[in-house]
Amino acid sequence: MSVPIAAVPLEDAGLPALDLRSARFADDPRAVLAEALARGPLAISRRGVEVLSYEAISQAFVSEHLDTAGPEHYTELGAGPNLLGWVDSGLLSTMGRTRHDPIRRLLLMALNFRNIEAQRTFVNETARRMAAPWLDRGEVDLVGDFTEYYPINVLSAMIGFPAADIPGFARAAHELHLLAAVPMAPGFPRIEQALADLADYVRDLLDKRRAQPGDDFVSALLAAQQDQRKLSEDELVGQLVNLIFAGMGTTTKQLASAAADIVQAGRWEYLAANPGQIGRAIDESLRFSPVTQFVVRITQEDFEFQGIRIPRGTRMLLNLLAASRDPRKFPDPGTFDISRITDDSRLPFGWGVHRCLGQPLARLLMEEGLRVMLENLTDVALVERDRGPHPAQMLGGPNSLTLTFGRR
Repeated sequence: MSVPIAAVPLEDAGLPALDLRSARFADDPRAVLAEALARGPLAISRRGVEVLSYEAISQAFVSEHLDTAGPEHYTELGAGPNLLGWVDSGLLSTMGRTRHDPIRRLLLMALNFRNIEAQRTFVNETARRMAAPWLDRGEVDLVGDFTEYYPINVLSAMIGFPAADIPGFARAAHELHLLAAVPMAPGFPRIEQALADLADYVRDLLDKRRAQPGDDFVSALLAAQQDQRKLSEDELVGQLVNLIFAGMGTTTKQLASAAADIVQAGRWEYLAANPGQIGRAIDESLRFSPVTQFVVRITQEDFEFQGIRIPRGTRMLLNLLAASRDPRKFPDPGTFDISRITDDSRLPFGWGVHRCLGQPLARLLMEEGLRVMLENLTDVALVERDRGPHPAQMLGGPNSLTLTFGRR
């Protein structure tokens, strides 16, 4: 442990307080966070130390003194055995480096950018097929009618989950969104049941693929496992449960948010005429309306951060909702600007050892989903945008999004 003498103890730092339960934060979280950020890069809330600025989050993501919340954290919260087992063996984001790194390398063999990019035509065709039933209706709940199941249909085909199985495991996968709730503990019984159901499904599927391999990710993973023995059975099950969860998670709401942002900014027809700018529009929506609103890190030892002595075991919230509007990184941050240069922004998918493994697929899903909408919809108007979970929750984004449109 090495803490400079000049570092101020956390309790004496006088950090501004964020009241996450206030009516003002619920109504206008951006304004509250902007005021706190103007006073400095750190604040205090009931969740822990809030890291607000882009620069400070950049340092925190790569700090050797910080790590993800592992099994010990969930044990303290009162989690049950299924969740503790999944956190230990399935969630890469909560796994220690010794186990994390070889598992990540094995998964990257199938989920690298080159392999994902080769799926672009298939992804586009899937988006077209899933949009077809509502294209002539003139009105759509974009979440319920499209983005809710489009990503998981793509992922299931790539991984080897039969499409007919999706309704069965989708219900359980949605229950895992309770992991983003604050507080989390009330949802533990439902999380336990969901993980049990998903593990049973995955084990049954693994037995079927062992008996009859196919041309899919599950079969390839089993073959690699037989050759290299890099994953235990629990790790194998845990990773596949994790992929199901990812397919029913953030991409669903981020794609809907991107469509809403583009409509509200008056840029729909511009993008339809300039499809080469779709990637930039996705990047700007990831900044402007980030679905992942914060991530948690735990200090592994006493250390100095931004001139303050942070004790071991402190919860640090890397507040992406605040940093995505940091005016020192993003001029005029409250404007949705497709021309903004964001190539070096590290916020949407994190960076360092825990950078999101599914980033290439998530981007591809959003690009092709948006492309299909732009090619088919005109005169698009936003009727209603459900604001989604409370802004203090880990995941945001609309639960429903009603658009009216004409057929292009």
